[in-house]
Amino acid sequence: MSYDLESIKKSEAKKTPLTVIHGTPGIGKTTFAAGFPKPLFILTEDGLGSNEVDAFPLCGSMDNVFAALETCYKLKEGEKETLVIDSLSALEFLIWEKVASDHGKKNIEDIGYAKGYIYALDYWRDLTLAVKGLLSRGVFKNVILIAHSDISRFESPDSESYDRNVIKLHKRAFQFFYEQADIIGFASQPIFIKKVDESSKERAIAKDKGGAVLYLKEKPSLIAKNRYGMPDSIPFTSTDFLEALHNKK
Repeated sequence: MSYDLESIKKSEAKKTPLTVIHGTPGIGKTTFAAGFPKPLFILTEDGLGSNEVDAFPLCGSMDNVFAALETCYKLKEGEKETLVIDSLSALEFLIWEKVASDHGKKNIEDIGYAKGYIYALDYWRDLTLAVKGLLSRGVFKNVILIAHSDISRFESPDSESYDRNVIKLHKRAFQFFYEQADIIGFASQPIFIKKVDESSKERAIAKDKGGAVLYLKEKPSLIAKNRYGMPDSIPFTSTDFLEALHNKK
């Protein structure tokens, strides 16, 4: 196969990002996603709280999740604008159950040589292709994938090891979404350490700095990224996120 010069075209900026949001428990990840325009939730855990949004019934299996995605393809452009899957961390257990069932096992660990986690990637790929298809067709303008965070020890090749906040998924699934996501945001409550002197003994007290923050650039202590030149961090609200996203396009 060969190309001529006329085949060279200027690429267009991608305007429909695939976004993964992870963060500490109770930080408001679901509330953040519920603030996006016309949201529709696919729930794999009961975490809506007081948020009143349109949602499919709680999915108890991977088949339920794919059935919900299939229904989304029947939506007309403009009916909904934001698809939210809440959460990837709970969804992973459904995938593991599906993989185990596919291979006649009770548990994914029963599949030898840790191949079960490799098989699980096929379902993650199918899920990602489905949501990207919804974006490319214009059914949704945003896809928000919510995940829990976990603290993992990072063995650095050029420094001492240290802890960092990562997406709470098996390492293979985590790496997959690290590559596939256009935006990964880590939400947390910033704190400062105040030292007080009690009976001539210093004691550190942690105090919060105010509102929650969404970090959009990776640091040694956390996993984050964005492909849109967004600020390193913003207030953790849907309004601030959308403003930062569209102002940089």
